[in-house]
Amino acid sequence: MTVGAVELFPATVLAQEAKEYAELTKMGDREIPTLMLNQDYYGLKKYLGARASDLTEGGLEGARDRYAVGVGVGLCMLHKETQKRRNSGESIAHEWLKSSNEALARSVLSMMPEYDALAKQAGIKD
Repeated sequence: MTVGAVELFPATVLAQEAKEYAELTKMGDREIPTLMLNQDYYGLKKYLGARASDLTEGGLEGARDRYAVGVGVGLCMLHKETQKRRNSGESIAHEWLKSSNEALARSVLSMMPEYDALAKQAGIKD
């Protein structure tokens, strides 16, 4: 049910997990904010399911990418604001954070059909 989250991982762990992050090794155990998106989020699956018959596999992948960028930016901004509030001594209600994540995912998903319509008008298939 969760949209995703920003999680902190030591740089060395990220460097070991993926070769494109190998340069992070030199940062040692410094924690790196890492975006984790739920590929099985029901809103995304519902949207992609509704669009599947109209799009090629490349088109579906493009839709996933657009969703990831929109939600990723939102999650990063929310993480930054949450950290700022925690650092100033505020407590963050779990339900507020959960509903904020849901709202940002829904806002991205609500704009994606408009993108699809504009792309179709422009003759963009994928």
